[in-house]
Amino acid sequence: MGRRALRLALTLALLPGAAAGEAASGRVALFRKGGDGARAPMADASGVLVYATGFEAPAPGGPAPRMEQRDKAFLPPVLPVVKGQAVDFVNMDALLHNVFSPSPAAAAPGRKMDLGKYKGPGRVVTYEFRRTGIVDLFCDIHESMRATVVVLPNPAFAFARADGAFRLEGLPPGRLKLFAWAKGARAPAAVEVEVKPGATPEVQLELELQPEPATHADKHGRPYDTHPPGYGE
Repeated sequence: MGRRALRLALTLALLPGAAAGEAASGRVALFRKGGDGARAPMADASGVLVYATGFEAPAPGGPAPRMEQRDKAFLPPVLPVVKGQAVDFVNMDALLHNVFSPSPAAAAPGRKMDLGKYKGPGRVVTYEFRRTGIVDLFCDIHESMRATVVVLPNPAFAFARADGAFRLEGLPPGRLKLFAWAKGARAPAAVEVEVKPGATPEVQLELELQPEPATHADKHGRPYDTHPPGYGE
């Protein structure tokens, strides 16, 4: 490699979002807070999403992430994506569904997230997520349907195993923040970590879940029982 090419390669490696090869690992302890305020440990932490912030990197290539509407449920119920990725929402039911979100991170410039009504099976509607944040999704026809898209600044994320263990790959050296989040968490758990070349820091996180509200408003801010007859046909 010539000197000019070598300088260019080194420059690209130092740019934010450049490919990185370090890692961090650890364990998440998951707790549930009951209505009486008592906190009890949970045996299965496999629904916990762990991710890193402090740097940006492009989304991986390949097909768009997919979230299905099947048997009046969103699958998967939690979908992590990278800012700028589009998600295919696929209606697999032979009835009408909708996807909307009141979350600020879901909004595209000049409009709210509302994909309208569309009927399956197999109908696909695609939406691009352009802001980082936690996006709560609902169906304006079926109140029980809810899911979350977590829009992240880079692809350094992973779901914890049942025992809470996790490992994040593709981290750049430097001081970063690691977060743990799961549905029902009031806020993510966070810890700062120093990532050094050739070393894998071990961290511990504690995340507390609370009961989720049983009801929510429709896309117009009204109760679902105010929908007129035939609204979901």
